[in-house]
Amino acid sequence: ALHSGEGTIHAVRWTGSLIAWANDIGVRIYDCVSHQCIKYINRPKGSPRADLFRASLFWQSESLLIVGWADSVTILRIS
Repeated sequence: ALHSGEGTIHAVRWTGSLIAWANDIGVRIYDCVSHQCIKYINRPKGSPRADLFRASLFWQSESLLIVGWADSVTILRIS
C-alpha cells in the first residue's frame, strides 16, 4: 500500500504525472507513469504536530515542489 500507517493525509497536489501528498509523518511523491513512489521526505524534526500545522504543497513547475510545514520550507527538485 502506498499510504499505510502514516496517519491522515493533509494535502494533495498533482502536476503532470506526479502526485504529492503530505501526511502525519512526511511527504510522498508518486509517479503515475512508472507506478512508483519516487521521493519521500520526513516531516522536519521538532516541528509542531501535523494536525496543528498542516503541510502546504506547491508545484512551482513539473520538476520543482515547494513544501511548507510550520516554520520550515523544503524545495524538492524532481529529475
